[in-house]
Amino acid sequence: MIKGIGVDIVEIKRIKRLMENQHAIERLLTVDEAKLMIKRPKQHEFFAGRFAAKEAVSKAFGVGISKCPPNEIEVLNDELGAPHVKLYDHAKMLQDKIGVKKIFISITHEKEYAVAMVVLED
Repeated sequence: MIKGIGVDIVEIKRIKRLMENQHAIERLLTVDEAKLMIKRPKQHEFFAGRFAAKEAVSKAFGVGISKCPPNEIEVLNDELGAPHVKLYDHAKMLQDKIGVKKIFISITHEKEYAVAMVVLED
């Protein structure tokens, strides 16, 4: 059964400006996400996709980013490159409280935008 859906779109040039502030990167990405970003040729696209993904996760939970902080949502890639979500702290407690067993996520980039879609399932 679907427990929630969320979608977010981010303008990549806005993220480029945000990335000028190292504190913003540290506040929004986990250590492992930051390590992945450094390896990417288009770091701004990667960051924009992760930003959209974290917003989409919080929207799927129906609480917004203030109750599901970005640094408690980790989006990594499996061995084939597909993104997957891992939650920590308050975000993990929210997952357990709602009874979410599986989080489906898709991230895409197109010239000026990054989009993420999330589906929560029990």
